[in-house]
Amino acid sequence: MNIAVILAGGKGKRMNMKGSKQLFKINGKEVFKYSLDVFCNNPLISHIIVVYNKDYKEEFEKINLLKNVSIIECGKERWESSFNALKFINKEFPNCKKVFIHDGARPFIDAKLIKRLFDNCTKDIAIVPGIPLKDTVKQIDKDGFVVCTPDRNSLVCVQTPQLFDFKTLYNLYEKTNFNLNKVTDDSSVWELYGKKVKIICGNLQNIKITTKEDIEIASLYAKDYNL
Repeated sequence: MNIAVILAGGKGKRMNMKGSKQLFKINGKEVFKYSLDVFCNNPLISHIIVVYNKDYKEEFEKINLLKNVSIIECGKERWESSFNALKFINKEFPNCKKVFIHDGARPFIDAKLIKRLFDNCTKDIAIVPGIPLKDTVKQIDKDGFVVCTPDRNSLVCVQTPQLFDFKTLYNLYEKTNFNLNKVTDDSSVWELYGKKVKIICGNLQNIKITTKEDIEIASLYAKDYNL
């Protein structure tokens, strides 16, 4: 079986909004529900785990979730939320083969992306969607001075969902005994142990809801969005 994890524990601090940004409604539907519905309707996925912030437990419990969906509490940091989900899977679904880990603030994934990830994933290679950079990128120091100009042809903007062999990822998290607070995605944990991460083509519409401007863009995307 394959399981999808939706990390929905974040707050809208950068949006200056109260409450969970994953519960913010775009065209009448919660942000995280867009990706949840895609996973629920995908035959490759047997179960979905939504990782929520305990401050909004009642709100998440009120949402109509299907039988193949579990909800668990998030951690203080992103990596803790992922590890909480992995420990839950190891206990409740030890036969899990592959695990998708997705940011609940990215509503517009689709079945084609999930299939591309699945077709490329192996036990030793994690698969991550990414988008090539259009703009020139500058690396700067703490005072704002340019240090160098990296070749943008070798850089991508990373997205989720990211796909892993479950047992391998779980074992990597379990044996990690150093500070992971600077880890911003799960493929970084994979990389820390020298394992290969392959980037495949992501979707331009697979944006992350981070600012108020993102909500305006997402509202336009949602009008034409189909599962």
